Amino acid sequence: MQRPPSRSHIVSISSISYIVSLPRTSHSGHHAPEPRCEALPTDPLDALGPSLFLSILSHLPLQSLLSAELVSPLWRRAIFLHEKGVWRSACHRTGVELKHMRTLESIERAAALMPTGGGWSGDPEEPEPEPPSEGGVGVVNWREVCKAYVGMGRNWRWGRCREGWVTPPGNTVWRIKVDPEEGTLISTSRTGGLSVVDAKSSQPLFALRGVRPWAHLEFCKGFAIFDVGQVDTDFSLQVYRTQPAISRSTHPTPRVRPPITRTAQSFTRPSWSPEQADKPLPRGHLAYYRTITPPTSCIAFRARVDGADEYGDGGRAVLGTAGEEAVYLWDLEEEGRVEVIRFKEEDRERVQYIEFDDDFVFLCARSQMHIYSRHQRTKLVSFPPPLPAPSILPSRDEHERPDLAIASAAFTFDLENDVQLVPRSHVDDGIDPPTLYGPPRLDPALVARAESRPSWRGEDGFEEAFTAPVGRAGPSRRRPDGGAHLDFSACHYTDTDLVCSSRLGVLIVVRNYKNVLSIQDESQRQKALVRNTVWMDMQAPVKQVSTRGTHVVFNTSEHMGFFDTSTLPNLPDSTPSTSDSSHQTSTHQDLDLDPDMDLSDNSVFRIHVLPAPHPFGVKESSCIQLDRDKIYMVYWALSDADGAGFRSVHGVPVGLPPERAMDGFGVCVRIWDFAYVNDN
Repeated sequence: MQRPPSRSHIVSISSISYIVSLPRTSHSGHHAPEPRCEALPTDPLDALGPSLFLSILSHLPLQSLLSAELVSPLWRRAIFLHEKGVWRSACHRTGVELKHMRTLESIERAAALMPTGGGWSGDPEEPEPEPPSEGGVGVVNWREVCKAYVGMGRNWRWGRCREGWVTPPGNTVWRIKVDPEEGTLISTSRTGGLSVVDAKSSQPLFALRGVRPWAHLEFCKGFAIFDVGQVDTDFSLQVYRTQPAISRSTHPTPRVRPPITRTAQSFTRPSWSPEQADKPLPRGHLAYYRTITPPTSCIAFRARVDGADEYGDGGRAVLGTAGEEAVYLWDLEEEGRVEVIRFKEEDRERVQYIEFDDDFVFLCARSQMHIYSRHQRTKLVSFPPPLPAPSILPSRDEHERPDLAIASAAFTFDLENDVQLVPRSHVDDGIDPPTLYGPPRLDPALVARAESRPSWRGEDGFEEAFTAPVGRAGPSRRRPDGGAHLDFSACHYTDTDLVCSSRLGVLIVVRNYKNVLSIQDESQRQKALVRNTVWMDMQAPVKQVSTRGTHVVFNTSEHMGFFDTSTLPNLPDSTPSTSDSSHQTSTHQDLDLDPDMDLSDNSVFRIHVLPAPHPFGVKESSCIQLDRDKIYMVYWALSDADGAGFRSVHGVPVGLPPERAMDGFGVCVRIWDFAYVNDN
């Protein structure tokens, strides 16, 4: 049964009638006499005409547009006949990603060129010859696209998701990457080999059995990269391509290939051979392209797309490799194009992880994060300052120790004990009531929620957020002075924020990091870095982190959680303008918050926790990935057999994973799917 439009949504529809009913005035400002004719029609559709009427509908909010469909059969039919113009505009206004919109529009254009199909000129007066059906080939239902995007956003906010599994052959997964172009999941194995399976059905597509055990894997824009040597030795990285990457390239597949290519196997075309370099690759298959051997030691490597436009198109695939001496940024398509950033002797430290964007390179080390400028090829900053021993931390006066200036806000979470299970029929209080689609029709996974309020610098409880991690540091992370190394494990960035994870149990979020790092004056940049940093103590080693959009997903040794950086409390607006060229001497006061700064934003910050029946399931995780609507985690499904059916999670009985997830070694990929499902 359809819900009637709410009062707030009827207002927008009524405004159409209000426009028609306004008294007409002459140019002199006096009311013009009413003509002697029949009364104007009361239905805005008749009064305004289809063109103007549909133009107005194309600017309505989503709720009002859905309500407009319920006004009358004529209104609903008018919207339905011009779905592309009305609802495609709604998709843009709602915020559907430009890259996703471009993909759908290309499907639509291809369908219009088919002999049996016809396009639409975009004129609201012109109805479509055949209204699109939801199941038609090449048809884009823009109404459902818009609803699905809003529904997916609500699912992320409320922690509503469904569970799924991907089970590569043998279930010995080490690293994973998702190829959105071909809809596949690529993985390397703990026992050796690389496999490609369908990301939905787990159907095996391709395997490269000669890849060494525990090989790291990177993937971007159709390029798959893995290492074929040992860490800290002269080892090489092999680069393979999918068919879409080959089609975009001007370089053919090389005829001379390393011996490892002879171990390739196709599960969908038994007659296929890697020697068939002149034939298109089947879906999910990889062809060798090149080998990269860094001239200095390589401890970490990472691939991403440089210079993509706002639609996510264009750009070039780049591989970053890092060791103790230098960073190399390799253009994966053009062999002769490489950027080099060399470290000064005093800056050399063992690198544990590398990340980079178009402007900066981020290096995770044992003691600090080091950030370099790609344009200047120099180090910009190392942060945070070393954590001192708890006994020498000041109780109140931050000015006595300016080196303790680390963050402006701190949170402490207890993901084990201080969480509440989210009811499966949960509706967030007052945030986004479900008037759009009625009650949720998902079969949600088990989700809990942890909450914390911020502690601000100078307030009670702020110092404890820093002393606690130092107190639980083991001997391997202790410094000679009694302090502790943060031992950074990874870093990634959202649309605006830099997120760094630490094995000491901390997540560090730098808000608006590009603005901060673009400040020219070093002291101003350092001050802005402190003021834009949020410290989150998770009280357990944070092993992995992944980001997309504004979403962040991470896992500790026993829990997996996710949050949205856009919901973090507002930080003081203290980032100086990037055009500020003044050179002021840094003082203790510069590192502190302004005395008149408003610290009243103590709103609750929430982290959603996806609990597991057995902690070993997460403890054995070796990779975590995030895309538009899913979280992928390497997970030991066999561990659930020890807990499922015999114990509950927060009082809720938990069932066993599917049999296919527990085959072999039971180390497969667990999925949490946040996509909106329309069961109508």
